Amino acid sequence: MTDIEKETFQSLRFDNSVLSQEIVSLNKEIGKLKNENKSLVEGLKKLEKDKNELTTRHKTKCENYDKIKKENEDLMILINTSNYKSFIAVEVKYIY
Repeated sequence: MTDIEKETFQSLRFDNSVLSQEIVSLNKEIGKLKNENKSLVEGLKKLEKDKNELTTRHKTKCENYDKIKKENEDLMILINTSNYKSFIAVEVKYIY
């Protein structure tokens, strides 16, 4: 082997060593990023589940509110258009 071939061979070995170290470093980084991604995906799934639960609860509460509001409106109509109003007046007279 000539001196130039030896230098080239040593240079290639050094380059190979540097590249191997870089590959190991990148593989470690990939592992860390995969773990972080897994944690973030799990957190996102939990948050979406919580959001869906809250949305369902909110929808139920709104429906109940609308029912109560409708019942209240119906009762107010009944009070204002029936003899109930006069019944209250009679009842107040007897109390006082």
